[in-house]
Order: sequence, then structure tokens, then C-alpha cells
Amino acid sequence: MTPPVDYDFYANVFLGRELEPVRFPRLAARAGEFVEGLCRGKCGSVPEQDWDLLRFAVCAVVEVLLNEERMEQRVFSGENNIVSESVGGYSVSYGSRALDSQAAGYLERKKKEAAVRFLSAVPALQSLFCVRSFLCLHQMQ
Repeated sequence: MTPPVDYDFYANVFLGRELEPVRFPRLAARAGEFVEGLCRGKCGSVPEQDWDLLRFAVCAVVEVLLNEERMEQRVFSGENNIVSESVGGYSVSYGSRALDSQAAGYLERKKKEAAVRFLSAVPALQSLFCVRSFLCLHQMQ
């Protein structure tokens, strides 16, 4: 389980400025679940001295989740859904009211990148996030 993250940590240690205090607990809970899943349930094995790195990962994901919510609000509010408009013979085309797979994939990558930036520095989790390279023993001919 990820260590608890409160708004005070977000605002004064992480130096986050994107989110108001009333929305923080819900997004922090979702971000903590994301980080826990990314760590395959191993957050509980992280020593207490490294908890701030876990908290930083949660705060970074919180900001991506906030951006995700803002994008969804724009899409589902009906604003900016006009994709083309003609004047002669008046014609209007509206876009989809859903995030396309490209936008959803982008947000998923951003959440992972935001978290891994901090999680890869946690010694107890490095085996999950560090890429190993091995010497190739085969010769090209």
C-alpha cells in the first residue's frame, strides 16, 4: 500500500499548484491505486525512508489525472465539438463526444512516465523499473 499523501505534502513539498484542496483526496486515492498497480503491490515493502519518493509519484500522477478530467470535461460539455463549418448552404460537422484511443493512450503514458520518474529511484522497486542490458555473445557475420 502506498503511504498516505495529504494536500500539505502536495502543496509544500511536491510544490504542486494545479489542484485545489477539496479535489485532492479523491484524485490522490486514484493516483495511489495507479502507483500501487504499477508497483505490482510491492509498495508495502518499501522502507519508510523512501516513502517520499512514493508520495512524489502519487502527486505527479494526481496532476496527470487532473489534466485527464479537464480533457473529459471539455469533450463531454459540448464545447468545441464542431470540427468543420461551411457558410454557403450552411453545414456544421460535430466531432465525437469521447476521448479517442490516441488521447487515452497519451494520458496513460503520461501517468506511467510521471510515476516511473520517481519510482525508479526507489531501491526496493528498481527491479521493476530499470532496464537491464546483457552483452551479446553472438558475432555478426
